Amino acid sequence: MAIRRSVIKRSAPSANDPAVALAKARSFCAYQERCKNEVIFHLHSFGLSEEQTTVIISNLEEEDFLNEERFALAYARGKFSQLQWGRIKIKAELLSKGLSDSLIRMAMETIPDDEYLKCIESLVEAKRNSLSSIDDLHVLKHKIYSFLASKGFEEHLIYNEINKIKT
Repeated sequence: MAIRRSVIKRSAPSANDPAVALAKARSFCAYQERCKNEVIFHLHSFGLSEEQTTVIISNLEEEDFLNEERFALAYARGKFSQLQWGRIKIKAELLSKGLSDSLIRMAMETIPDDEYLKCIESLVEAKRNSLSSIDDLHVLKHKIYSFLASKGFEEHLIYNEINKIKT
């Protein structure tokens, strides 16, 4: 004898319901640090009105799920330590996320100068080793410069390290 399941249609709560959207936004923010623009974009994908979005953003800030200062600091630390990005690239990304200049300045100050210079040195050494087949010093320096510039390091710091390279 087969057991039959009755087919019951359950109405799932709609994502454009502000209470559901708030719960999803809390989960979204709890997973990793977010900036306000990311959360607003996420909430707009639910089809919420501007007013509903503003109320949810206020709730998230009051409950400390959303904190742009904390986001900026975590973003700068993470991109530098994990991806070895330079200050120029980190600053550009934080600007694109709509953060204020004061928050960006604060985030840049969390990157220690000595670690920053060590990072450039190690990247130069690693890139030089990966390009060991290149004999032309000028071509080698150009490739290393391009690599570090694409990572967002300052031109004068790159030149300081490249000028140390001798044959």
